[in-house]
Amino acid sequence: MDIEIINKSYYAIIPANVRYDNRLKAKAKLLYAELTCLTNEKGFCWATNQYFANLYSINKSTVSKLLSQLKEYGYINIELIRNKETKQVEKRIITLLTNSPIGIVKNDNPPMDKKDSKEYYKYSNIIKEYYNSKNCFPKIIKMTKNRKEKMVSRLEEIGYEEFIRAIDIASKSKFLTGKNDKKWKMDFDWLVKNDNNIMKVLEGKYSDIEETNIYGPEIK
Repeated sequence: MDIEIINKSYYAIIPANVRYDNRLKAKAKLLYAELTCLTNEKGFCWATNQYFANLYSINKSTVSKLLSQLKEYGYINIELIRNKETKQVEKRIITLLTNSPIGIVKNDNPPMDKKDSKEYYKYSNIIKEYYNSKNCFPKIIKMTKNRKEKMVSRLEEIGYEEFIRAIDIASKSKFLTGKNDKKWKMDFDWLVKNDNNIMKVLEGKYSDIEETNIYGPEIK
């Protein structure tokens, strides 16, 4: 049997809002703790249901239900990566949507002081990899100083969670992914250029359909 090997940190964290949420099953809280380990390095993880099933000696359908519960109550986001030609699911990206070891910032948190804005630079590689994982925009080859500075400005304005949501929304837009008369595609520089561009994306100016929260088919 193939064993999935995943690098993770030594520590698992269950923040108070997860720990005392009576809507969550105990195993859902334990699974969240595991996700804090797996997402600590890059800000997201690719782990499959089979990986979690083997880890905790439960079946894959139970894992699926636990992940669905965490998503339903706003603790994680699940993004499916599909093959462009076959449309089959190739990978699943799980990110945390609460305060976590990678420092995801909720919108209701107080804004950071200017002297602390340098903390946002640590998101550069996380955001680069997440943006490139969409496979529908020109790839980021290097996070230049200029790109990082503009990215930090947007993060100071809207926070990490909304920045990631903007990427998700843009990836579902026909216009922003090149299905327009000029075959123009959004690139990272356009997204972070100013607050107007990213806010237009978040406010749905380029959306084709209403946003939906869909938990896709199980990845084996």
